[in-house]
Amino acid sequence: MRGELSIETKYNNTDDFNLRFSAEFPIVLANQAAYIQGYSDMVEGFHSEKSFAKMDLRNFPELRSKVYTDLGLDPKKLYYELSKEMGFDLARFY
Repeated sequence: MRGELSIETKYNNTDDFNLRFSAEFPIVLANQAAYIQGYSDMVEGFHSEKSFAKMDLRNFPELRSKVYTDLGLDPKKLYYELSKEMGFDLARFY
């Protein structure tokens, strides 16, 4: 998953990567987004920077590269470009 995009993969589950699947925990994502942007006062309940790091593929460059290669995607492509190619034009938000 990348933003609102859902991309089919050959992977069966996240156990293949030894990562926790963050989308199962939306409050964790919301808390991390608030924390990163400096809105710690908006964080609900317990928040651990270390536990989030284990959920984010960006913290594992070699694995991230493998996944993007397997998907046939360019990891340097902007999210806007990728989403537009997949039928989601972000201009609708502006």
